[in-house]
Amino acid sequence: MSRWKLAGPVALALIILGPGATWLSAQSSTQTQTPPAANPQAPPPSAAADKAGQQKDKKKTKKSDQNDDTSHIFGVLPNYTSVGAGKQFVPLSTKATFVMTAQGAFDKVVFPFTAVTAGIAHLEDQSSSYGRGWEGYAKRYVTSFADNTIATFMTTAIFPTVLRQDPRYFVRGHGGGWGRTGYALSRTTVTLSRTGHRQFNYSDIFGNGAAAMVMNTYHPVEDRTVGSTLNRWGMQILYDGLTNVLKEFWPDIHRKMRKG
Repeated sequence: MSRWKLAGPVALALIILGPGATWLSAQSSTQTQTPPAANPQAPPPSAAADKAGQQKDKKKTKKSDQNDDTSHIFGVLPNYTSVGAGKQFVPLSTKATFVMTAQGAFDKVVFPFTAVTAGIAHLEDQSSSYGRGWEGYAKRYVTSFADNTIATFMTTAIFPTVLRQDPRYFVRGHGGGWGRTGYALSRTTVTLSRTGHRQFNYSDIFGNGAAAMVMNTYHPVEDRTVGSTLNRWGMQILYDGLTNVLKEFWPDIHRKMRKG
């Protein structure tokens, strides 16, 4: 099962998320507490106690940094291409572009995730010419992994490098829930150049089209029709739009989960 087959369940989740997005954004304010006044009669801490306190603070900071990891949405979807709201634009080099792409394409969670999607495709007998049994499952696994890898590199590394575009998603982080959802969906057609200027997102549109055609070189014969190719192209773009919405609201959801 290729990644675009998941668009339906993701869309359902976004329908539920959309109306609640404004509420999630409103939960981002934090409360501060006034520290207790120091006791003027208390003895100054010893050097050993001060060192122990510093080590304890370092452990707390390290643990906090681990809990603040937003590189995976819900621990499943790799999220190495997002730029947080309000962060200054920094141009992305070609090397950094390919490194970022490889991190997402070969992330450790991709392999078990592909195993699950390939299992669903196997149970539904998608690409029936692959057959049943372990051999059929293995073919579906390899196909699903190849589809995801090719589409990721085409849209995030190869086309952005050739066209001098920035493949990252820049989180808006403010405004109403539906407004932010519309912004996220529109990023499939709007992106930034490497100099920070707005451009049509040729990388996503044409990159997905090229990926869909490359997939015809190894997909079974029944999946190589013009209709099947156009369907893969359209569903890839839809998938990218839906994942953009998840990237937009993930910081809000993540903060809420940490507080809970």
